[in-house]
Amino acid sequence: SEAPAADVRVDAAGRCLIPGFVDSHSHIVFAGDRSREFGDRMSGRPYEAGGIRTTVAATRAASDSDLLGNATRLLREARAQGTTTLEAKSGYGLSVADEQRCLRAAGRLTDETTFLGAHVVPPEYDGDPDGYVDLVAGAMLEACAPHARWIDVFCERGAFDEHQARRVLRAGRGRGLM
Repeated sequence: SEAPAADVRVDAAGRCLIPGFVDSHSHIVFAGDRSREFGDRMSGRPYEAGGIRTTVAATRAASDSDLLGNATRLLREARAQGTTTLEAKSGYGLSVADEQRCLRAAGRLTDETTFLGAHVVPPEYDGDPDGYVDLVAGAMLEACAPHARWIDVFCERGAFDEHQARRVLRAGRGRGLM
């Protein structure tokens, strides 16, 4: 009774109108399945980012068409459940070409794309995480920035430390990513 007058009044006939869900953290461009890892976590095994590598291998092996098709299916499902805005992160390619193609696919589905090249250190950089950070903050960022609006880093044990995360985020900000 004390609400201000509205510009438009709608009779919802006893129904309720609620705002749509904004999904600010999704990874819809990927291939593979991590159900075993999910079962392990539900059994109490700690998560240390190892399952990401399983998805990276499957994503690298998938065709662009398969990646886009799966992402489109997931986006339709999210919309059917009430998601109105969806942010899509990369992070399952972890090479210059694969991160770029994942962001291109994501950009066909949403304007809210995030470059997450620093998700985990890929197998080819085992023992050289700083070398991988050089790639992410350099050539990978250069190739991916035109296809992303945001930048993110997985800063956690098994992924990247604070120093590495800051380096990637500063480089991204320098390229105009938020």
